[in-house]
Amino acid sequence: MKYKHPIVLSIAGFDPTGGAGVLADVKTCEQHACLGMGVLTSNTIQTETEFLAVDWFDRKSIINQLMPILQTYEISAVKIGIIENLDSLVEVITVVKSVFPRIPIVWDPVLSASSGFELHASWNTESLDQILGMIDLITPNVNEVKRIARMEDEIEAGFHLPIDSCIIKRRT
Repeated sequence: MKYKHPIVLSIAGFDPTGGAGVLADVKTCEQHACLGMGVLTSNTIQTETEFLAVDWFDRKSIINQLMPILQTYEISAVKIGIIENLDSLVEVITVVKSVFPRIPIVWDPVLSASSGFELHASWNTESLDQILGMIDLITPNVNEVKRIARMEDEIEAGFHLPIDSCIIKRRT
């Protein structure tokens, strides 16, 4: 199905306050004359100031939401936010790339809530390296860049991220 405006697909959690996740991504898309669509990866239980819990959607549920959208619409870009683990992220990216091999993918590696609630206790570094090779842009905050690069100094960590994951790759 064709639309006048580019379609950006957000694959992220549901924040009931609209401050993050799919709701915030769709609002941002609209401000930039894009049509935002969403696939939910989780339901967060929170307010603007307090993060209480997260209920994760399993991979099958995420893929079941994703496939009809990928098969029906001409998606221009994908933004991925909160997701339960890196193995799920690899699978989601693989599915997206199987339908749209050259689509730009942005990953916002949400590791913890701004209130301090820890979302991911451990990392599979092999999956992380695979993900960094499959995406076009990563948007970590200071704590996330330190964790991804496995370094304490944020400046050094920023320089040690694989360069291909920090810039938009040219499409030829």
